[in-house]
Amino acid sequence: MKYLNFTLIVYLTLLIIYPVLSQNNAEYTVQINTIVYDNPPSIHFYWDEDPNTEYYQIYKRDNNNTEWGQPIATLENNATQFTDFDIEPGQAFEYGFFKTPSWIKDTVQVAPGTLLTFTINDSWGDGICCGIGFGYYQVFVNDSLIVSGGNFSFTESTTFSIPDYYPANTNVHVKIYFDNLPEETTWTLTNENTGEELLSGGPYDTHKFTYVLAGIEKPVIEHRGSILLVVDETIVPELSNELKRLKFDLIGNGWRVKRIDIDREGSVSNTKAQIINQCNNDTSIVALFLIGHVPVAYSGEISMDGHPNHVGAWPTDAYYGDLDGEWTDYYVNNTSATRPQNHNIPGDGKFDQSFLPSDVDLQVGRVDLFDLPAFAESETDLLKRYFDKNHNFRHGLINAERRGLIDENLSQSHHAVGWRNFASLVGASNITANDYLPTLENDSYLWSFGCAGSGYTNCGGVASTNDFATKEINTVFTMLFGSYFGDWDNQNNVLRSPLASNGLILTNMWACVPHWYLHHMALGKTIGFSARLSQNNSTEYSAFWGNRVVHTALMGDPTLRMHVVKPISELNIDSTGISEIYLTWQPPEDLIIGYNIYRSNEINGNFIRINEQLVTETNYSDQSPLNGKNIYMVKALKLEVAGSGTYYNMSQGIIDSIFLNNVGIVRDGKENLSIKIYPIPANDFIYIELSQTSYQNMSIEIINMHGIRVLKKNIQVSKPNHIEKINVQSFSNGIYLIRILNNIGIAHKTMIIKK
Repeated sequence: MKYLNFTLIVYLTLLIIYPVLSQNNAEYTVQINTIVYDNPPSIHFYWDEDPNTEYYQIYKRDNNNTEWGQPIATLENNATQFTDFDIEPGQAFEYGFFKTPSWIKDTVQVAPGTLLTFTINDSWGDGICCGIGFGYYQVFVNDSLIVSGGNFSFTESTTFSIPDYYPANTNVHVKIYFDNLPEETTWTLTNENTGEELLSGGPYDTHKFTYVLAGIEKPVIEHRGSILLVVDETIVPELSNELKRLKFDLIGNGWRVKRIDIDREGSVSNTKAQIINQCNNDTSIVALFLIGHVPVAYSGEISMDGHPNHVGAWPTDAYYGDLDGEWTDYYVNNTSATRPQNHNIPGDGKFDQSFLPSDVDLQVGRVDLFDLPAFAESETDLLKRYFDKNHNFRHGLINAERRGLIDENLSQSHHAVGWRNFASLVGASNITANDYLPTLENDSYLWSFGCAGSGYTNCGGVASTNDFATKEINTVFTMLFGSYFGDWDNQNNVLRSPLASNGLILTNMWACVPHWYLHHMALGKTIGFSARLSQNNSTEYSAFWGNRVVHTALMGDPTLRMHVVKPISELNIDSTGISEIYLTWQPPEDLIIGYNIYRSNEINGNFIRINEQLVTETNYSDQSPLNGKNIYMVKALKLEVAGSGTYYNMSQGIIDSIFLNNVGIVRDGKENLSIKIYPIPANDFIYIELSQTSYQNMSIEIINMHGIRVLKKNIQVSKPNHIEKINVQSFSNGIYLIRILNNIGIAHKTMIIKK
């Protein structure tokens, strides 16, 4: 461990002073644009020619695979396009586009009895695992693994022989998965009987690649599992309305919501115990939203930014998301950091682990606006601002142009995180390189990225906490990289402060250590889904330094998605009879294809879709409602045209409820009216008889079957039994709903007019 940290410190310090290699980190990626076609079904990828490329390798896998296998295509260096015809509507695949390999496999045939030596070298002296990525090597004889490793210093050699009983032409395979610095790696396979070098390789070029999730009409995601809100109890009194609204927004987005309130002064172990208890009781919990100054776990002996005064324990929200890993507190003893918060000694409540002891199980995000005195507003006012932005974004009330902005002041392959992700999310043609400010004060970008030499409260020439406190910055998802950013639990921290800003920002992350993989969001996944995969990545995606280090954290709501469909409005729920409920609404201002209707008997229950076919009108009749409470949710459906394909996307669900019993319908109150209507059918006048009531003020509404109110009349009830006469001579033939409103609830009856 001591050696590993020393290596990281030296290496990363050199990165900071390393000469600029390029003016544009896009060269470390394949800048993909994607078009999908229905006839014939196909996905077309295209990019600009790169004269420095030797070849392109294209990989493809489906959601059930964690391995990439062999390339589906290898293209010449002057290639600028590729079309995949092996796809059907309803399918989506991950694609990897590589200018340089992240792994290699080479094969030679040898005779039985041959004595072989495999040698691998790393010119820097840190092997290929585990400080600067999780590289490894493997040597197979036919299908049998003979040699493997990766955690060495400058060189490692192994000699082995091919048994005499093996076939005459035995295959020997060499497979190497590189760390972040393939240019340091060389290897040989030598025949010791003859001295002949049978295979060799390296050094290899810097990683240059892009991942894309692409598909045609990918099916809609209706249910996303359960999310646990872990709320700092000190903010609850002032944020009760915002928390209630958030709950309904999450339910309307396909989540079931659970919540615990915890003491901000409590221990991290007690907080996690409560989280684990909730997860044990409900195995559907897949996400965790930390709201307020939830106790911050610290762990490790980390130096991910190359500063000797910053070695120690860093904030570790991954601790809360890892439900079964072993976190210890007995062997790290380091007090070299300037900040006492980073000191880590045995038994101090800060954990030993620098790398994840097991995979993170939950999608975790945090909105913690504690200790930001650079802002004029209080902590709770900043949280209210955040949740107002969050609500408005979900409902399409605020928008940002679907494009990406990049402000890069550092140049290395791992700084290409903006170029690599934005090409997948918005298309390469929609990426702009420009200054973070003032660009984002004047124009909106859905995505943005900035990197520079930095400190706790500023990102070099990109933006500072003071900028976020005083300026309106118009981007929703942002990423910042600079020194000290991974250590975000401090005053006026620049990683947390964007969430408090008076603009559009809803998420932020320390983007490059490790590399974040966000391409799943292009077709409807949440940012929390991508965050968890980025935290757990070792070799599933190309490895960079910082992989699986415990500090990786998402600042913001983990349930947020890229694309918002505007929801319906004016949802109205009424009865058209004892056993039928009629819903009407106004369509959204969006290019939708129809609606889905969901129903539950409780707000925390499962919402089940009750329409078999897509509803294309702005009304729906539920002819088999539940006896008792019926909670309805209406969602608009859209075929979303995204940066890497098309998928079916639903709006925020709009919710309302109504109660059905054997007398009639009551909403938000107790049935206390007996209602009679005659004659049925009517042609000129109807009589409404109200009894068993002592309420003085009521109103009568008549609504046609298109959901349009054709009459409203306020009445004064002066006796227990009241008869109201209404002229309906001007009404057209048909079925009408009569709605009686008093100060307890609403009762309904239907009438028929036939002339």
